[in-house]
Amino acid sequence: MRISFLLVIGFALTACGGADDEAVVAAPVEAPVDTGPQINTDPSSSYEEAREAAVAAVELAAAKGHAWNVTDTLIKNAAKAAADGDEASAILLADEARFQAQLAVIQADREVDAWRNNVIGD
Repeated sequence: MRISFLLVIGFALTACGGADDEAVVAAPVEAPVDTGPQINTDPSSSYEEAREAAVAAVELAAAKGHAWNVTDTLIKNAAKAAADGDEASAILLADEARFQAQLAVIQADREVDAWRNNVIGD
């Protein structure tokens, strides 16, 4: 029984393998699908740049009604770190605030689409 099983498996594996006489043609490459807004994860080069970008992102999220409360705390902590002379931490905190605000904007856009598609319908 075991030998029969091994023979069947061996035959199945050899039948599946092997080269075809026809050349393999690669499928055409399609254009990338638009995945919506992209999140900027590049680190800022200065605290002023990071803070400005974070505040702008938070304002956009607030305009869409989706500002997260964590962003205010991150911006305040970034300002404190900058005042204490820790520019590296200030940049990281402000960049994190920007990142969180960008996620809030994406959430707002998706919720609008979900409402339109699921509640209002076509």
